[in-house]
Amino acid sequence: TEQTKLHSELEKEKAELNKLQTGKITELPSDIAEEFGKRDITVTYGMEWLRRSENARTSGAMLVRNNPFIPYSLIMNRRDIEKLEKEPIESFTSYPIVILCREELDHIFASSEKKLLSLDKVNFVISFNNKLIDKEELETIVRKKEEDILGLQRRIKEKQTEIDFLEGKRNQVFSTRVEQESYSS
Repeated sequence: TEQTKLHSELEKEKAELNKLQTGKITELPSDIAEEFGKRDITVTYGMEWLRRSENARTSGAMLVRNNPFIPYSLIMNRRDIEKLEKEPIESFTSYPIVILCREELDHIFASSEKKLLSLDKVNFVISFNNKLIDKEELETIVRKKEEDILGLQRRIKEKQTEIDFLEGKRNQVFSTRVEQESYSS
């Protein structure tokens, strides 16, 4: 139904807003997070790290250009990465998790302006919106997303009002007694 579609769209928009606000483009699966916790490994999401970095607007864009995986990765220090090498995790992943070493982020990994990044025999489509690094631009995007959510909530409420009205009319029809005497006079 249209109501279900609107609710589904609303949930999608809320999830997108949460990603924008938290900087967590991809959520770490809970079993993997638990494995990291057992090893006292601190997890920092790439977008989170970019937003907190000094001069995020200028240096962040350059960092992303030189290392396009940053926004989609986990940032860990070398010691935590070594822990993972020595103590492999027991859980399985449903997708690759990119982990970058904090101490090596200023090294150029793969400088590219292209949307398709090729590393050896593996290709990656990477199209990052640099506006997400800039606080003012991000606030504008977040405000727009919040307006979209409010609009959806209004549409859902209007649709529910229509449904309630029509169900009331239907119930009224069903509860009306029709007798032959009232029509024969």
